[in-house]
Amino acid sequence: MRVLAPAGYARATPLPETLDSLVRAHAEIVSAIAPGEDYALVGYSSGGWLAQAVAERLEQTGTGPRALVLLDTYAPDDARIKQLQTELYRELAANPELIELVTDTSLAAMGWHLRLFDGWSPGRLAAPTLLVAAERFIDGDAAPEPAGPWPDPRTLIRVRGTHTTMITSFADESAAAVDAWLRGPTESAP
Repeated sequence: MRVLAPAGYARATPLPETLDSLVRAHAEIVSAIAPGEDYALVGYSSGGWLAQAVAERLEQTGTGPRALVLLDTYAPDDARIKQLQTELYRELAANPELIELVTDTSLAAMGWHLRLFDGWSPGRLAAPTLLVAAERFIDGDAAPEPAGPWPDPRTLIRVRGTHTTMITSFADESAAAVDAWLRGPTESAP
């Protein structure tokens, strides 16, 4: 497993100028580290948008992933994102372990990356897509299906937790759900 962090989240790393430059850079990295390999792309939250965009770019070159996994990813135009962001900031502020991860640099980078995706919408992929959704919205209510209208057929799996606890307190269960799906049959979308 390899983790790619978008540019700009660490001090002294420049932010990408355009969405195209961000996607191109990530596609080049994936191509370099997984040449000819069977791989899946995974994106968490709005990182799912980047994973989708990179998968689209790689499919255009004939080197696409065998699968795309979206972890609690809502569509960019989903009105619930603002509510999720508000609740997420409250949860981060209340958790000392999480608040230490939030810096001025990371907040500025997040805002910039969100702006890059203004007007973007996901395209169709040949690779099958798994949406792993938290069973609870941050405020404790049952979570609505994230991602809204996504163009590809996808499998939806609900896991315990909220947007943040699905990758912290319930990370093992979330990872097991992804692993089981990746090991199972994954046929390409028509």
